[in-house]
Amino acid sequence: MSSLDTQAIPLSRRSSVSRRGGALVLCAGMSLLQACGDGDERPVIWPPDEVSPSVAMDVLPGTYPNRLDVSSTELVEVAVLGSEAFDAKQLDARASQLGDASGKNWVGAKEARPAKDVDGDGRLDALLVFSVAELTQKQVLTPESSTVRLRARTKQKGNFVGRDGLADSKAPQVVLPAPKGPHAVGTFERAWTDTGRDEVFTTAAGDKREVLVRVWYPASVPSGAQPAPYFLQLHEAEFLAESLELPSPAFGFVYSHSYQDAAMVSGSERHPVVLFSPGYGMSRILYSAVAEELASRGYVVAAMAHTYSAPVAFPDGRKLPQTVQVTLEDEALNRKIQDAWTADARFVLDQLTAVNANDPKGRLTGRLDLERVGMFGHSFGGSTSAEACRVDARFKAGINMDGTFFGQPAAGATVPFFMLAAGREEKDPSWETFSQNLKGPGYWARVEGAQHANFGDIQLLMPLVRAYAPDFDPASIDLGPIEGARGYTLSSVYPLAFFDKHLRGLSTPLLNGNSSDYPEVDLTVYPR
Repeated sequence: MSSLDTQAIPLSRRSSVSRRGGALVLCAGMSLLQACGDGDERPVIWPPDEVSPSVAMDVLPGTYPNRLDVSSTELVEVAVLGSEAFDAKQLDARASQLGDASGKNWVGAKEARPAKDVDGDGRLDALLVFSVAELTQKQVLTPESSTVRLRARTKQKGNFVGRDGLADSKAPQVVLPAPKGPHAVGTFERAWTDTGRDEVFTTAAGDKREVLVRVWYPASVPSGAQPAPYFLQLHEAEFLAESLELPSPAFGFVYSHSYQDAAMVSGSERHPVVLFSPGYGMSRILYSAVAEELASRGYVVAAMAHTYSAPVAFPDGRKLPQTVQVTLEDEALNRKIQDAWTADARFVLDQLTAVNANDPKGRLTGRLDLERVGMFGHSFGGSTSAEACRVDARFKAGINMDGTFFGQPAAGATVPFFMLAAGREEKDPSWETFSQNLKGPGYWARVEGAQHANFGDIQLLMPLVRAYAPDFDPASIDLGPIEGARGYTLSSVYPLAFFDKHLRGLSTPLLNGNSSDYPEVDLTVYPR
């Protein structure tokens, strides 16, 4: 039941990232190259990022992750990627700046190189060159910085902003395990409002329930494309890092393998859908590795942020804190939270159904197989998976990853259900009750050496945490002695095998019993 203790990471190094307020005036005290062009003597006034359209960019084209030795590198190349909305040939290099994550410090481009197609999408991309010495002198690049921002301007005076990762090669880093499936992975986020449901965790009149969703899917990716940041929203990464008492840029040092807004994999195949619900108080992004693995195997994965049950940052800049907490002492509150999370899952499936009928982006229309829908979750999210399968016949299979069953465990499950556990459940009567009342195929896998937090990316991020807190004890956040990469493997191969069998009808010998490949797992099969 417990989630990551957000007060458990004492750090000897701290850094804070502040949000800038109004517009930033460029030109004054800067060279012509850094400021205004076309003979215009008025300063270039940049509006806040929120009112400027975004443009895709690629620092160090052809390199991933983007890391350089700031003590020896002289110049850094930045590609501003052309798109339907952005004509890179119209970029005004004299009014293009690279800044730090906070938006306080800016350096102008030294020159523009001839445009070329660096990402393989058939469009020309602008190439800007910046001085590494200037970037470090102005503290755009520091030993702890992981992200740079771009302010670009077209010759028609249109303003664009962008963001990409860039870090000193000496900085700590974590690269998630590469997905093993045949597909590249695309990703995007959507904020959806359930206009038919009042928000039960606020008192403001007229508040409606909002759910932020991250989607991963099998994609077609141009040869030169670069993966997206681990967090698509910079302010959400900062928000979570601060809640975990990590330095604000910490999650910029985590590198994943998904491509933002990539095209759906070609063809007409309809892909099975799985929803994901995170542990209580946890970000859905901290389960990206298993989501990428499933998407690379042909699944569409939609991970939910349950508003007010964890810190959630929306794309419009709002930061909504966690205001409610599950507790063994208040069954009524637990029921209220469980009902809200279950309703979130059903609403998100409604939205995906609408997107399948008519995706405004044209990406997923007709590509979702809504006859093959599953759900999985960790901790309280695992309980939500069981409840969603109980109350909504559209969910055909479910997984609970080490979560107490807060719904109606005595009802069991009428659909195939997998229970992935770390041993704590032996003292949790809800697990025994649930397993005794299974009405369909069931599985109970116990992972030796794991604890409650060994079912997400946290176990993979320990090298990064230890870089900032050498004396950190993983047990303080319920991480077991199992090595992180191995823990991830076990928490991904079993969900994949389960969904392959019960959503796709594939042969999956792994679910027949204990496997010599995974001796840490003791698997009980419940035939019905």
